[in-house]
Amino acid sequence: MSTHMEALLPESTLAGARSEPDYVRFWPTGAEVIGTFCCTACGRAVCSVRQLPDCPTCGGSLWEDAATSPFGSEIAQRELVDEAWFHEEVRSVAGLTRGMALVLVLVPLSWLVPLFAVYLMIHG
Repeated sequence: MSTHMEALLPESTLAGARSEPDYVRFWPTGAEVIGTFCCTACGRAVCSVRQLPDCPTCGGSLWEDAATSPFGSEIAQRELVDEAWFHEEVRSVAGLTRGMALVLVLVPLSWLVPLFAVYLMIHG
């Protein structure tokens, strides 16, 4: 008896086979990937733009995409909170910027109008 899938299933079944919906891919330390990954041992998240390192927390060497990781929902929640904070901060800074621009325009005008009136009285 063989343990190879080709020997267990007829050839026609393999040709029409689709990937399993519950399939989860894992990457070992040193894999060249880009994205956010969670350590399968402790859940530590890292962002990778080159090679996956050993886990800085537990020394684990197996990583899972944050989108499929059970720890990934926690990361997604944190990102939503960070995104909401970011947008709130942008609105706050935009209001401050508009206020500063208004001050920078009105303060010089508040000095120029009286000075112009004095100039007209002296030379007028």
